[in-house]
Amino acid sequence: MRDREGFADLVGSTVTIEEAELELRVAAVEPAGEQHFSVRFTGPPSPVLAQATYTFRSGEESAPIFIVPIASDESGTTYEAVFSTPASGPP
Repeated sequence: MRDREGFADLVGSTVTIEEAELELRVAAVEPAGEQHFSVRFTGPPSPVLAQATYTFRSGEESAPIFIVPIASDESGTTYEAVFSTPASGPP
């Protein structure tokens, strides 16, 4: 669940935030520069989770992920996580 392909496979699925007992839907996985990608999650309008690191669970897999709320209205809240990927080749 920590690489771009792993998240891409989850688009449309839900993941659970263990600390909040809240489900978020994996909405999109997008490139964010040469060595980064972002994952957008959507959830209910309330509660709005604070910017922080939470334990995300998908099936038997779990991982700590830092998310930031980027939009919220009566239809729901959108969160974003940005990941760095290792550069390919020698430095």
